[in-house]
Amino acid sequence: FKDLDKDFLNISRTDDDSFIYKATDVLVQSSWELPIVVQYPNSSIDFEFTTAMGDIVFGIMFVAALEDGQAEEDMHAETIDEMGRVLSDVESYSGSFTPRCEGVVFFVWDNTHDWYSNKNVSYKIELHQVCLSVCLPAYL
Repeated sequence: FKDLDKDFLNISRTDDDSFIYKATDVLVQSSWELPIVVQYPNSSIDFEFTTAMGDIVFGIMFVAALEDGQAEEDMHAETIDEMGRVLSDVESYSGSFTPRCEGVVFFVWDNTHDWYSNKNVSYKIELHQVCLSVCLPAYL
């Protein structure tokens, strides 16, 4: 299957435990989100992005994978980076974090505050997966 995935857009496999997601000039008219699957607890994510044509509202949400016996109504989103306006057209915005367990991270760019001016987002996100067998509870 490795040969089938070699041309997959915007993702590259760097080694056995790291992925790099990147794109240049993604058009954001109103809102755009990028979901990234985290397969192992305590994996780390580094990100950096810039915008062209002005600032943007940005935030990061995390939805933990359901454990055996949990129903969909038990699923909830956890805020990693609160939605807020960033001056990413002036300097790049970057950060890193470690999701507490496997799940999906949502990077969200929102331009609804500036409906008359579209933005172009360029990003690089590195996912470094660490294979551990335990998911830490949220209260730890």
